Amino acid sequence: MKAGKYKAYLLSGDRTVLALLRSFEYSPISDSVAFSVKTHYKTNCAGSVDNNVDIRLGNGVCINTDCAVGSLEIPSVGSCPDGEIRISYWQNADCKGDWYGYGYGSRGTCRGLWSNGWGFKSLWVML
Repeated sequence: MKAGKYKAYLLSGDRTVLALLRSFEYSPISDSVAFSVKTHYKTNCAGSVDNNVDIRLGNGVCINTDCAVGSLEIPSVGSCPDGEIRISYWQNADCKGDWYGYGYGSRGTCRGLWSNGWGFKSLWVML
């Protein structure tokens, strides 16, 4: 459902209107954290965590990597639809420049990144 103004109806089993909400505004943006990812230099999520990044429900986030993030640790907890997140690769910092494409990662996994982290300077991570 996209952000906007909507009407809502409460229907019975035979689709008789029982109640009506004439107007309400929906915004998918939320301050609550949907899930977090941890960035690692190594491609197998070994070693220290470089960043622990929170992704809010309804939003994505740009993660600057400076060609130094080889994998994402995606914890099993969180609110990901179908347990997946989308990872987009960008040429320059702040998710600018050429867009190189995207891939998916799943909860509870270590996701090795495209080009072992050497071919991009930022990631856009979203639900």
